[in-house]
Amino acid sequence: MCTTFDSVDIVDVSYMRLGTSIVTGNLNITTGEYLLEWGMNVEVGGTTTINAGGDVTLDNAPNIFGGAVSITSGTDVIVVDSTPLEMGASTISGDLTLQSGGALTQSGAISVAGNTSLTAG
Repeated sequence: MCTTFDSVDIVDVSYMRLGTSIVTGNLNITTGEYLLEWGMNVEVGGTTTINAGGDVTLDNAPNIFGGAVSITSGTDVIVVDSTPLEMGASTISGDLTLQSGGALTQSGAISVAGNTSLTAG
């Protein structure tokens, strides 16, 4: 099932499984534990801001993030984008893995406590 929204703000005290979604505006997620992509892909036209109490896994190849992706809190973070990926200000307490289908750019300060793996196509 695919669900389309204009802009979305989600707050959950537990973990979150994000299904196949199309958000034409901004996507803001706060979760007390981990965030796991559960659907085929996530498409966001605006910015994406995630505050997670655990891991953030957005690793499906068809993902499209139109604006900056900011992880204000997360442990081990994986973000895959089939198009160019812009990372906004982020604080990662573990490892960071980024993969883009085009340019990989940075528009804010990024702090990573662990290892960083970058792949731009």
